[in-house]
Amino acid sequence: MDSLETMKNPEKEEENMFITKDCEVEVCCEEEGFKGAWYRAILEETPTSSGRKKLKVRYTTLLQEDCSTLFTETVEQRSIRPVPPDDLNDGVVLEEGSVVDADHNDGWWKGVIVKKMEDDKFLVHFDSPPDTIQFDKLQLRPHFDWTGSRWVRSHNKVSEEQYHKEHIHKRKRKRKQTHNSNLEKTEALIADTSDKDDYDQTLSAWILGVKSSNIGSNKLTGLSPDETGASEATTMVLPFTKRCSPLWKALESMEVYKTAKQSPHFIPLLETREEFREGLAVGQMVNFSTLLERVKNLQPHTPKSTLEGLKECFAELEKYGFDVTTPISRINMLFSLIEKQVKTEKRLKNNAKKMKKEVRKMQKLEQDTRAVECKILELQSQREVLEQKKKDVSEIQLCAEDLDKEIQDVDFGTTVSGAWLY
Repeated sequence: MDSLETMKNPEKEEENMFITKDCEVEVCCEEEGFKGAWYRAILEETPTSSGRKKLKVRYTTLLQEDCSTLFTETVEQRSIRPVPPDDLNDGVVLEEGSVVDADHNDGWWKGVIVKKMEDDKFLVHFDSPPDTIQFDKLQLRPHFDWTGSRWVRSHNKVSEEQYHKEHIHKRKRKRKQTHNSNLEKTEALIADTSDKDDYDQTLSAWILGVKSSNIGSNKLTGLSPDETGASEATTMVLPFTKRCSPLWKALESMEVYKTAKQSPHFIPLLETREEFREGLAVGQMVNFSTLLERVKNLQPHTPKSTLEGLKECFAELEKYGFDVTTPISRINMLFSLIEKQVKTEKRLKNNAKKMKKEVRKMQKLEQDTRAVECKILELQSQREVLEQKKKDVSEIQLCAEDLDKEIQDVDFGTTVSGAWLY
């Protein structure tokens, strides 16, 4: 059957020549949210000519739930490819619009460079899941597709302007679906915010780097004035007006909001008094940055109650539109590490008890051995005494034999029958 498939599909046989058992390969993930990501693995089974059989792979960067064992699974052969050779990168210049693979979350994710920064840093946009992240040049490689026998570079390039237009379109659709229920409540705010000063713009617009007409070039995304004009259409109306410009300026300078893209909508504030909303929003911004800093400083010995409290706080902030995926993920990871540490400590205690028990047994054996050795020495001494006694008995016996012989040698008859002398 395999030979028939090979005749019909000679490309399969040629493809399998590049991957063999125990070689390092890359495996494409097909799960939702991870589609298109390639992970390094070791192929643990020999590929078939037909390509129908699923093959077992052992990932080199992904771990089981116990955080100590490499993750293994069986995957379709079509999801396996060789590792791209390093010489594919020779002579390739990374620029805005280049399609690349980024070393992210233990795998290689396909994205597009949308901005070249200073010091060989690049902003890369991903479609699935939608995100834009900054990378060093060493964390990127040009995107190549594997045809089964050779590598083909993707020459599809997306201009920064096109990227922002597409990104705006996606945000419009998402915002329309998410905030349709609050449309009546927010329509009245639109007119109220249209005639305010430079900082009377939406908080989400400020976080994403969308500037008003009188503010200088954007600090977060580096957009030009023309590009920013298109981005202004993405601003969402918040349930308050930003009146405290110094506070928002101070928040803008915080490192957490420069590196982490956030789009809080503060919809729950509609249930509070309008006079309190801006202050409460500022408080939630400060709360998020403070909690994020606490997560960065967490230690393995952090109590579980503290971690659970932090998770509850981030769950509360998520209701306001904050993206809490990363901190929650780190907290869960720390939970796993703590659980692993607890199990290890338990094993260590059990091992200590077992060792103590064995030591006691060993000491008892040593004591018994010493007693036996003393008994052996005593018996050896008694044996020597016995041997001496045997010698003494032998000498006495010889002496007795000599005396007996002397007695037998005495001639009593002659002495008695002899003449009497007077």
